[in-house]
Amino acid sequence: MTQLTDSQRALILLAIDTQGRIENYPDNLKGGARAAVVRGLLREDLIAADGSGYALTAAGYEAVDQQPPASGEGDVIASGGDDADSQSGEVDGNAEADTDTTAGNADDADASGSTDEADEQESNASDAGDASPETAEPPTKRKGTRIDQVVALLMRPQGATIKEVMVATDWQQHSVRGFFAGALKKKGYEVINEKSGKEDRVYRIKTEEAVTTEVSSDEEE
Repeated sequence: MTQLTDSQRALILLAIDTQGRIENYPDNLKGGARAAVVRGLLREDLIAADGSGYALTAAGYEAVDQQPPASGEGDVIASGGDDADSQSGEVDGNAEADTDTTAGNADDADASGSTDEADEQESNASDAGDASPETAEPPTKRKGTRIDQVVALLMRPQGATIKEVMVATDWQQHSVRGFFAGALKKKGYEVINEKSGKEDRVYRIKTEEAVTTEVSSDEEE
């Protein structure tokens, strides 16, 4: 009688419970160990190929002191052949494929988990960037340009002197005079001036009100 290892015996007994087909494996048989057990049984003609799987031969039943079922009773009895080595090679390939598939699935799971985590972090970062802080300060009003400042000074009823414009703009005297004659003129403003006694000359932008005042003054004279 063939000497069986504990794993071979356990596998044959499980096959007897499933009508001779090898559908279940002992819990301790994984990967290469499972392939080695199946290969040994094939070489001893204790199991044989049966469709896409394996099934016990008559010798397989006898190896565990069991009588093979009589023909027609429903149990499968596979016939062994001379291609046991070829079948053994297929077992090794299938076992390696199973191992590679399991490892690949594990890698996919890790990659998927990492991707999900990265997506979540990216989403959180995006939400944080979109959120407007409650203490955000309102946008500051744009300051007026130098032209606006000078025009405002010259539009005053009292007008402005060269020195006052120099202080407001931090320009030199010649720059202020050039500004009156150049930039303001291009903007369509007409600058008039007047001098009273020893006081500094006062400059104004000519407006309708200024024209009326000037005409009235001429009439009084």
